Amino acid sequence: MQGTSLKFRSKEDAIHFCEKQGWDYMVQEPHVARIPPKSYAANYDYVPGKLRIHHTK
Repeated sequence: MQGTSLKFRSKEDAIHFCEKQGWDYMVQEPHVARIPPKSYAANYDYVPGKLRIHHTK
């Protein structure tokens, strides 16, 4: 059962299903990746120690 992964509509549905089956369970909340906004000008900001390579072709 280690590699088993199930998806449910709600956390309560998942808990109810596992308790009905008599299984030990662990509920893991989904992780939403946060992508910070970036401007076009940020491509040309000076960052010390960062090697900048521009390809022309």
